[in-house]
Amino acid sequence: MRTGTAAAPDRAEVLKAEAVTSPKQGPRCTLPGGQWYSPYDDRYIHGPRSRDIDHLVPLAEA
Repeated sequence: MRTGTAAAPDRAEVLKAEAVTSPKQGPRCTLPGGQWYSPYDDRYIHGPRSRDIDHLVPLAEA
């Protein structure tokens, strides 16, 4: 796992992969725009700042 400023590309890749409407990648790995679906809330999220990247682990492996 990367940390610090090198972690930004990993987060950007996850956000792009999970997007319903893909954001365009701006300078310094910023992602303006985009839309994501939250199955936990049953709603759509606009903009990556409102989006957390979680690491899900199956309960049997926890």
